[in-house]
Parts: sequence; C-alpha cells; structure tokens
Amino acid sequence: MKIPDVSLPLWRDLYEAALRFKHLRPWETLYDSDIFGIRDPETGDTGYACVLGELGEVFALCVYRGAEGFEVHRKMQSEELDPERDDLLPMQNCLMAEFTDREYLEKADFQVIKKLGLSFRGSNAWPRLRSYLPGYFPWHLTEPEVRFLSLALDCACDVTKKVASGSLSLNDRSGQHLVYFQKSGAEALKRGSTKCRTRWEAPPVYRPQPPEPFRFEDSNIQAVKSLDLRPDSPWEADCFYLHTPIMDRDRPYLTRVAMVAHRASGYVFHATIVGPEYSLQQVLGQTILDSIRQHHLIPSAIYLRDDALAVLLLPLGKALGIPMKPERRLDSIQTAKRSFENRMRSTESRS
Repeated sequence: MKIPDVSLPLWRDLYEAALRFKHLRPWETLYDSDIFGIRDPETGDTGYACVLGELGEVFALCVYRGAEGFEVHRKMQSEELDPERDDLLPMQNCLMAEFTDREYLEKADFQVIKKLGLSFRGSNAWPRLRSYLPGYFPWHLTEPEVRFLSLALDCACDVTKKVASGSLSLNDRSGQHLVYFQKSGAEALKRGSTKCRTRWEAPPVYRPQPPEPFRFEDSNIQAVKSLDLRPDSPWEADCFYLHTPIMDRDRPYLTRVAMVAHRASGYVFHATIVGPEYSLQQVLGQTILDSIRQHHLIPSAIYLRDDALAVLLLPLGKALGIPMKPERRLDSIQTAKRSFENRMRSTESRS
C-alpha cells in the first residue's frame, strides 16, 4: 500500500474548510436529495455534492464524481438501488468529508491532525477524509483530491448559508442543478470564500459502454456437453464483493466472489475469487461451466439477480440448453455469502 503524499498547507486548507462546514451544521438545513455541482478547475470535471446527516446517522459532505458517481446517487434517490439488497460500497465514485468517532481514523489521519496542531473530542467530531472508487476500499486523498474537496466544502458552506437565509432554493429550476465554477484572477476572493461563480446546468447522463455478453470457446462447450451429465434441479449464481480490503497493491481493493449454489439445498458447487478489474459476466459464466464440469450435473435452470445479468449469460444458457432466469431473491447465495464473510472476519480476528 502507498499513502499519497500531500503537503501540510493543503491539509490545513482542507481541515479548515471541513471545520467551517461542520460549524454550520448543514444537515439541519439541507437534505441528502439536495444536489449542487462543483466544477473541478484542474480537470474540468464536475462533482455533484450532497449533505448527509438528516437522519442523525452519518454526518458528511459527499461529492459524487462525474456522471458515473451521480448515477449511483440518482438510483438511490429513485429507489432503484436497495441498501438491503444491493452492495453500495463497491459502486461509489466520490470524495467524502465525514465527521465520525475517533476509532474510525487510522494512523495516517492522526499524524496529519497532530502536525496541524488540531484536537477533537466527542462523538462525530473527527474529520475522516476519504476517496471512493468502484471496486476499491475507501482510501486516503491525493493532492488533487485534497484541493477539490477543499473547494467543494467552501461551496457547501455558501449553499448552506444561502438556503438557510432563504436567498437560494436548490429546487428553483426543475431538471437543473446549481453548479459552482471557480473564478480566476482578480475575481478570486480570499481564502474561506467560495471563490466561485454559479450557473444552472442539466444533470449529467451516464452512458457507460454496454458490457459484452459472456464469451466462450465452442470447444469448451463441447467438452462439457460430452461429459456424462446428470439432470439436476435449479441452481443460483451471482457475484458479490467482500468488504475485507486486499493490501497487495498501492491502493487497497475489494475482491469479487463468483459463486454457484444449489437452489434447494444451498450447497455451494464452486466459487471463484478475483480482483475488481475482471468483468462480472465473464467470471460468473466460467464459474458456472466449472461447476458443471466438476460435478457432472446440468441444472434445469439457473437463477440470476436481474434481467441484465440473465441477458449477458444468455449465450451460455442457449449453448447448454439451460434457461437463465432473473430472480430478485437468491436465498442460497445470500446464506453462503454471510457464511463466507463470517469465516473471513474470524480469520482476521485470529491473525
């Protein structure tokens, strides 16, 4: 692992901005559905910020990065994502300035706080400043991320004051968000101001590259079909992330588990563990093939978490004559996942 190098003056700017933000108690003014944008002057990309804390559980400024980050927030607000069913952590692409308890900070955080001569006491008093990327564990900020989060916090302070005074409503223009973009030259104000102009803009539209369906070699399919396969009742198959960080790269990442289980009994036929860079459908399709090959069984159907995944694995289903069926509840996979995670936690506690 490598913790990014950040100069002390930049850390000072960020902590000062975070404390100004916390002092305003913006969660008493803004809801998590209130979104405003900040244009990054270094990259030209836009972050979409919201204040968390209305429910009294998490107190933070969250800045979703670009269309990909914004899409996760949109889906949460529209309830297309269910926190009870969908694993939100590996989806996040954002910066977070959170106020939490001391126990949630790490050695690197305390080192910066000590160098700055700061001290905090009590619950939800300690700034925890993190970068989130899809498939990765929350990690310490780089210098560009520190600069952008400092700017975002200043803009959040400006929004909070204006909404509290009644001079601004973030819902004034249907289908648009207020976006801050930095002034330059003589327009820039002293530190602690927003240093920004504003304008209303349409929200971003996320257009990811469509994933490719599962690819396979005909020879592999023929080799499986040539086995003495016995018919079996339906199976379940899915991929999920483990929240235990893997530390063998510069930035800790989350491993993904592809698993195939017997729907009726919960027996796990096979599981494959890979890094976040591997495509879900390719790993899961290969795990299904490996399960059939190892156990000499052919299921009457395979249940998958949604229509999109069923479509991606449809070529495999057609080649083997197995219906791929979307199903919101995969109880056998969920039970096996909980058991897997409990074993991982038990191993960690002993090491």
